[in-house]
Amino acid sequence: MNTENFEIGKLDGTNYVARKFKMRLLLVHKYLWSFVQGSVSDNEKSNKALALIGLSVNDAQILHIKDCLSAKEAWDKLSKMYENTGIANKMHLQEDLMMTKMGESDSAQEHIEKMRRIVGKLGTLGMTVSEDQYKISLLRSLPKACESLVITLENLVDQLSTEDLHARILREESRIKRGEDEISSDENKILSTIQNHPRQKIIICHHCLEKGN
Repeated sequence: MNTENFEIGKLDGTNYVARKFKMRLLLVHKYLWSFVQGSVSDNEKSNKALALIGLSVNDAQILHIKDCLSAKEAWDKLSKMYENTGIANKMHLQEDLMMTKMGESDSAQEHIEKMRRIVGKLGTLGMTVSEDQYKISLLRSLPKACESLVITLENLVDQLSTEDLHARILREESRIKRGEDEISSDENKILSTIQNHPRQKIIICHHCLEKGN
């Protein structure tokens, strides 16, 4: 692998969280991160870091950093623009997490990635979304075609890993596309588990998605 040529994508205003993470790794790899932090002073290396940051944004974003004289100034400007820590922005993202719905014709993989991006943005703002909160939000965002799956899995949310849930949703999408109406063997196993090990119904708050007592 040629470690001197990385494709990290350009910041376009919608992919800040992922691009910031990749850009930081690239700067660390090139021993330039300390100059972005401002903890070390070296104009030449700061300019190199500034050049990398400038080349990692698309044309529409250039105007935000074109007058910056140091890597730290450019990094801080982008952070200030895209890491809006205001309560309104946090509430908006929380609403997105709870209200986003997958369309009947949407790809399950793309929908899962969209939900994960929302969680990532909340994390950037200092708001941790628990795995159970995320899993419940994801289940409740699925279309009506997945209604039986949602009913089956919602009470097992604390027994399934996030990866298992993603895989189960992708399998359900494939089953629906094949036009299969029968309950799969996996679903039969889950239903059998529920029947043999009855559990108290989990009560979920519709506002915060936390489990109640």
